Amino acid sequence: MKKNEIFIAIGPPKTATGWLYKTLKQHPDVFLPLDKEIRYFWAREFLGKSNLTKKLFGKHWHYRGKRRYLKRRIKNHLSSLVSGSVNFHDIWWDFKYFFSTENDRWYLSLFDKNKLSGDITPKYSELPEKAIEKISSLYPDAKIIISLRSPIDREWSRAKMNLMKKKGIDDYTKVDISLFKEEFRDDLQHQANDYVNLVKRWKKYFPEENVLVFFYEELLDDPNKLLNNICNFLKIKPIEFKEATRKVNPGVKQEIPVYFKQQLIDLNYPFMVKMPEYFESEYPAQWLKECARDTDIERR
Repeated sequence: MKKNEIFIAIGPPKTATGWLYKTLKQHPDVFLPLDKEIRYFWAREFLGKSNLTKKLFGKHWHYRGKRRYLKRRIKNHLSSLVSGSVNFHDIWWDFKYFFSTENDRWYLSLFDKNKLSGDITPKYSELPEKAIEKISSLYPDAKIIISLRSPIDREWSRAKMNLMKKKGIDDYTKVDISLFKEEFRDDLQHQANDYVNLVKRWKKYFPEENVLVFFYEELLDDPNKLLNNICNFLKIKPIEFKEATRKVNPGVKQEIPVYFKQQLIDLNYPFMVKMPEYFESEYPAQWLKECARDTDIERR
């Protein structure tokens, strides 16, 4: 596979990366891994070199998630064997994905050399410059897709999802308020809300024409137009996608309580105030107006 046949989507969690994966997976000219989030460059940066012992016994959520994926896939493969519809290509991919040594060659082997291949990993939004520089040295012609959403809405959606998942419940009111405060202050995810800095970091190592920024509201306003823009950016033929407007991992719908919203604004306003001037879009300005409307931020 040629290096210029890779795209990497790095939108922070809860900015429609699940939708992007589910939708582009329908395109005949695109290959996406069976596991949506490879997280190779993130794990290498924050967890160090991986090995089979870590994969099998590591307590970090990253390794626990990979084991859950493997268990699901083994169950699916056994079921397909019984039904006579086994897919040996998928079996080999899963075996290689979990049991092979993780390195740059391994990463490249996960993709299809005959198609445009993508790595959609929200945690890449946390990568520092040195990691981005490494990626650009490996894949200088890669296309980068960055999806963004109001930091207030994103953080609420992310924190609510994470905490309810940890507790195994579907009612956020049963979660202690102090845990929300801790979640809001997750340093790496908080810094990921500095969208101006995030985009600048990636544009420092990838040319302007290779970076596409889109906003969550574009998906809500006109999903087909957004899909066409993404296909044009990736230089693939636009097609009619099924269920283009359906949300993926939608979470529990709930307005942000006032006491949480004020905390989120206090934390993220310094980032948000820089966005309207930097981004050529109406949405960051709308985010600021919503803050002023819903809180006393306009009097500060």
